[in-house]
Amino acid sequence: MNVKLSLVTFSALLIFVFSSCKKNSPQDSGIKPSDPTKQFKVIVLGSSTAAGYKLAHPDLSFPNLLNNKLIKDKKNAEVINLAAPGYTTYQIMPVRAINLNGRPLPDMLRSIEAGLKYNPKLLIICMPTNDIALGFSEDEILTNYKIIVEMLNRANVEYLITGTQPRNFIEDSYRRRLTILNDELLEAYPGHVVDYLEELATNKNNIKDKYSNGDGIHINEDGHKVIFQKIINTPLFKDVFEYE
Repeated sequence: MNVKLSLVTFSALLIFVFSSCKKNSPQDSGIKPSDPTKQFKVIVLGSSTAAGYKLAHPDLSFPNLLNNKLIKDKKNAEVINLAAPGYTTYQIMPVRAINLNGRPLPDMLRSIEAGLKYNPKLLIICMPTNDIALGFSEDEILTNYKIIVEMLNRANVEYLITGTQPRNFIEDSYRRRLTILNDELLEAYPGHVVDYLEELATNKNNIKDKYSNGDGIHINEDGHKVIFQKIINTPLFKDVFEYE
């Protein structure tokens, strides 16, 4: 009886897990369809910053700025933005790495697996503060990145990881963790991390007024311009798209 009950419970859990991950289609989720005329794809996985949340002009989000630059420079490329507000590194994990210990489930349409289906020339991950805000440890955050980066390496896909960004946490310890995680990412993935924390942050890791959207969490258009400039100036980005 116990064995039967365990099997029933396990089956119900699997149904819940996969139904929680399921979406109808990319278009139903607000993901723009890929342009078949563009040979090269840049995929962005991320949270509210990458999604351009709360911007007065969404076209000025850093993914859109990148897309416009690639079009202007005739690089035969497009940026496909899979970011969603509130997401963490757990939502972009491969589905097989589901963690049932109270952590978010992967989103099958916005995960690393979804991104790799586009056969991207470059993949950008932007998860700047939500993992810390939800109390995830540096070890588990870095473990998630390790799994994702290993998948990228196996697929021979170049990648950039944006570092952390300032956030007006009440607790000073959370603001200190932004620097700790940023430094650990820089050490773990040299040449692949876009570092802009210091430029956007006060000495206490709050958002500088000129880059603040006013809620203490999100950055404004000027902040997105900083991220955009940092990305296009990285040697890896220049190499991938053959900029001098």
